[in-house]
Amino acid sequence: MASGMTRRAAMASVLVLSVGVTGCQVDPSGSLRQTVELVSARTGAPQDWRRRPADAWDGRSPLTRAQAVEHALAGNPQVQAEFAEIVAAEAELVQAGLLPNPTLSTMLGFAGGSLDMVTAGAMQSLSALWLRPARREAAQADLQRTVLSVANTALNVAAEAQRSHHRVVNRQYVLTLLEQQQAILRRSVASASERLKAGIGTSLDVNRLTAESLQNEVKIADMRTQLRLEKLRLLELMGLADLGTDWQAAGAAQCRDPLPPESDLVTLALAQRLDVQAGRWAVRVRQGNLRQARLGALPELSAGGNWEREGKGSAAMDKLGPAVTVTVPIFDQNQARAASARAGIDRAVARLRLVEQQAVREVRQALQEAHTAEQQRQVYAKELVPLAERNLRDTGVTFDAGQVDVLDVLESQRSLLAAQVAEAELAMEAELARIGLWRACGGLLPQTQAAPTKQPATGMHPAQAAP
Repeated sequence: MASGMTRRAAMASVLVLSVGVTGCQVDPSGSLRQTVELVSARTGAPQDWRRRPADAWDGRSPLTRAQAVEHALAGNPQVQAEFAEIVAAEAELVQAGLLPNPTLSTMLGFAGGSLDMVTAGAMQSLSALWLRPARREAAQADLQRTVLSVANTALNVAAEAQRSHHRVVNRQYVLTLLEQQQAILRRSVASASERLKAGIGTSLDVNRLTAESLQNEVKIADMRTQLRLEKLRLLELMGLADLGTDWQAAGAAQCRDPLPPESDLVTLALAQRLDVQAGRWAVRVRQGNLRQARLGALPELSAGGNWEREGKGSAAMDKLGPAVTVTVPIFDQNQARAASARAGIDRAVARLRLVEQQAVREVRQALQEAHTAEQQRQVYAKELVPLAERNLRDTGVTFDAGQVDVLDVLESQRSLLAAQVAEAELAMEAELARIGLWRACGGLLPQTQAAPTKQPATGMHPAQAAP
C-alpha cells in the first residue's frame, strides 16, 4: 500500500509541472479593447465603433463626415480582418506560457508466454522553465506590435474616409457652380443670337459663346462622373458598396487654424505615430528571440519518475525511482539560431529607421502641400473672387447707364463663377493636405471650426434675366 501511494505521489509531482499553467485560456478582450480605445481617442469615434451605429445611415439622407468615419471603421472588411491578427497574437502569448506536455512510457516483458515485467515512466522537459520568460516576453512584444499595427490600419481607413467625404462635398459644390455657369451661358447664347438678328451683333459672338457652352457641358458631365465615382469609393470604404449614389454629403466648415512649426510636427510624429511605435516593439520581439536562442544553448533537461515490477505473485518486486535525461550540446549549440536572431534585430532596427524616415518625409511633404494650397486659396478668396464680384457690380452699374450691353454683364458673371470654382478646388486641396498632415503626425484628424460654409452666389443682375 505504501509503495502504491509513493508511486502515485511521484507521478503527481511530475505532472504538476505541466498542469500548472495549462489552465490559461485565450481571452483577447483586453487587447481588442485597447485597440478600439486607441482608435477612438484619435478619431473621435464612439467607444463601440466596431458595431454598426444604432442610428445607421439609411443611404438616402445627407451623410456627415463623422458618419462616414464611423461606418468605415465598423464596416470596412480590411479593418475587421485585421482584428483576427490580434486574436492570433493573443493565442501565441498564451501558448508561449505553456510548458510542453509530459511524456509517458510503458513496457511489458513476457517470459514463458506470460507477463513477467511491467515498466512505466513519466518524463517532463524542464528546459522550458528557463525558456518560458524569454518566449513570453517576445510574444507579449509581438502582441503589442500587432495591436498598434491594427490600430494604424484603422486610422488609415478613417483618414481615407475623411478625404473621400471631403472630395464628395467639393464635387457637389463645384457641380452647382458649373450648372449655374451653364445657365448663364445659355442666356448669353440666346442674347447674342437676338442681337445678331437685330443687326447689332456678330456671328463671332454667337459662335464663341456656343463653343464655351458646349465646353462647359463637357465639364459638367465630367464632374458628375467624378462625383459618382467618389461616392462609390466612399461607399466601399464604409462597407456599403451595394448602396446607390442618390444621396448628398453634408458639408463641414474647414479648419483655418495656423499650422505648427515643422520641427514640432516632426517631433510629434516620431512620438505618436503608431507604425513607428509598432516598429519599436518589433525590435523588442527580435531581442526576445535572441534571448531564446542563447538560452537554447543550455543542455536540455528532462526529469520524471520510473516504476518497474518484476516477477509474479508473491515473488513480484516493485522498483520506483527518479529519472533524468540530459541532452549534451556537443554538435548543436544554437549558434545558427543565435546568428539568425541577431540578423533579425538588425533588420528590425533598419525597418524602424525606414519607417521613421518615411514619417519625417510625409510630415514635411504634407506641411508644404498644406501651406501652398492655403496660400493659393487665399489669393482667390481675398483678391480674385472679391475682384470678380466688384467687376460684376460695376458692370451692372454701367449696364444700367447704357454704357455696356448684356453680354458684358454675363461675361462678368462667368468670370466670378470661374474664380469661385478655382477657389473651391484649392480649398479642397488645402483641406486634404491638412488631413494628410495630421495623419502623418499620428492619426489625429483635424478639428473643424464652427464657421458657416461659404455657399455659391445665386443672385443675378436684372439684366441677366434678358433672353
